[in-house]
Amino acid sequence: MFSKRKIINVIFLTIMVMILTQSSFVNGSTYEDSHPLRISQTKKVVFAQNNGYFSPTNAYSDLNDTFIAHGYDVEEIITGINATVLASTSILFVNTYQNDSFSANEITAIENFVYSGGGLIISFAGGGLDLGCKITNSLGILGNNDLEVYPHPITANIPVPIIATNSGYRNITLSASAQTIVSTDPGSDSPNATMIATNYYGEGKIMASTVATIWNNTVFANGGNDNLIENYLKWFEDDGIKNFVFAENNGYFSPTNASSELAHYIASFGYIITELIDQDPTETILSSTDILLINSYQETSGYSTDSLTAIEEWVANGGALIVVFRGIATDFGLHMYTIGQPDLLYTNETYHIFYHPVTSGITNITKSVQGSVAEFDLAESATVIVSTTANSTNPERPIIAVNNYDEGKVMASAIPLWDKNFDFDENKELMKNFIDWVTINTTTPSPWISTHPDISYNESSVGNNLTWTMESYYPYYFALLLDGEDYLSGTWSSLPLMVNIDGLLTGNYTFTIHIYDHYGRTASDTVLVTVTQVTGTTTTTSAPFSFLGTLLGVSMVISVTFYRRRKRN
Repeated sequence: MFSKRKIINVIFLTIMVMILTQSSFVNGSTYEDSHPLRISQTKKVVFAQNNGYFSPTNAYSDLNDTFIAHGYDVEEIITGINATVLASTSILFVNTYQNDSFSANEITAIENFVYSGGGLIISFAGGGLDLGCKITNSLGILGNNDLEVYPHPITANIPVPIIATNSGYRNITLSASAQTIVSTDPGSDSPNATMIATNYYGEGKIMASTVATIWNNTVFANGGNDNLIENYLKWFEDDGIKNFVFAENNGYFSPTNASSELAHYIASFGYIITELIDQDPTETILSSTDILLINSYQETSGYSTDSLTAIEEWVANGGALIVVFRGIATDFGLHMYTIGQPDLLYTNETYHIFYHPVTSGITNITKSVQGSVAEFDLAESATVIVSTTANSTNPERPIIAVNNYDEGKVMASAIPLWDKNFDFDENKELMKNFIDWVTINTTTPSPWISTHPDISYNESSVGNNLTWTMESYYPYYFALLLDGEDYLSGTWSSLPLMVNIDGLLTGNYTFTIHIYDHYGRTASDTVLVTVTQVTGTTTTTSAPFSFLGTLLGVSMVISVTFYRRRKRN
């Protein structure tokens, strides 16, 4: 006889076994687990030759070596693609001569594999596969000079893929979610056809190519096509989908025109690039947008009230916005308006760059000699990071400013920094720093600084020091002010900072220290120093200030389990 307790235990264990052995179902078939597990535990590439000539140990051994160099095991199968084979596969590479070379069961197994997070690379024909990137019949002969490359993480830093001269090619019919990343040049003798495309299918990521020879040893490594695979692996292994939207709208800013260098640079950080032409940003568009760049010749940009409201709500809820040149009707504390003509423009030598994460490591801003200028009205919460200097021919004006708008971050520039006519290599670091700034891990504690008590000392005494202990995950910069004026500054690490303040004249002084981390988050402390006069004696004072400013050689252990009470205001 089973006791009630034993029966309950048997039922409990049965339920647990059912849960642990549960498989997900896609299109009526089972598949064991999703993309993150496969990446971390299996990391295997399977070459499916299947009625083709593709072999990792033959014409495409260089491609095989690239996968191995990135930690993937490589396996080749001739026939018999099924759920069992794909269960331990990360990426399936398919190359075929025929469009319909897979059976219905094989296609279902591949669909389920990709849907649950697998990576798929289709080369040349595709074996009857669709998945949003269906390769169709041959179109003709293609040469190396007939290609156009579009911004995408896979094409980052790739000018033009190399193919074997006079190779046959096909076209790719795309679903609404798929994206062309390489096409034939519309100006060439060949029709404008999609050569390489990508798509998201469920949790999986697909790259399809209509020219098999881009993987051939004769052009792969020497031609730079290995970067296509390098970039695909980065894109495939990135769990997050990041979207950068260019909103042209009455301006000339276009990732395929004046600012194509910027678009490709942004794509190198894993962003999918989208351009809005004659279309306002809407709530639907913004719901899948991480960073929005608006460039406009007009101060109001012509956006509808609904679109402006959607942008404002999106930023307030955590969106990242870049406004270039004139601004938009809703100002986010960074309203720009026109103030001058081309002869009022500033040269490169008239800029002053202030510390901020967006300007970290930047010593110069490049700008053309002529063009219109704009002025800012800044909210109290906004921060100027680049301005004209006080001794320029024009009054000091903000050129670039930033603001935290509720949960979001905004950067506004009065000059079109990233136009191809400017020195892109100088100004691209601003974009990199902005991306770093908006992707900060908000769970990381802000910097912390100890509270120093107010002190008083006699004018003739020595050995009077101010010492602070500072902690941060990302220490960067400190600024010490004396009565509101710049006094001492520099980079810092998580070590105590001691400043000697001997030699002050009789009076009251206010020392305020601000510390910053690499993301612009701050902490500060203020100390009141009273210096009393020596009575009955004559004293000779040295220069008003002498500073030791030395860092003690004592390492500080950064505490991640607790942070002391915040600074006083």
